[in-house]
Amino acid sequence: MNSQPKRYRTLGYFKTSSEATTCTQEYVSKGETIFQCDTLDEALNQVKTISESHPECTRFEIERGEWL
Repeated sequence: MNSQPKRYRTLGYFKTSSEATTCTQEYVSKGETIFQCDTLDEALNQVKTISESHPECTRFEIERGEWL
């Protein structure tokens, strides 16, 4: 069992609403789009996979840190 912390986490977000009068947009992360990996290249590949399999996601985030 590998218990080494992962170095990157990717998240995909979809827009829930848009308020034309205040120009604000709300985004929510989608549970099926949260992945953890060890390298930046893997994280970028995950963003590509998310964008292809979840077209409703229009915003993506890659975080660097440590997650188990």
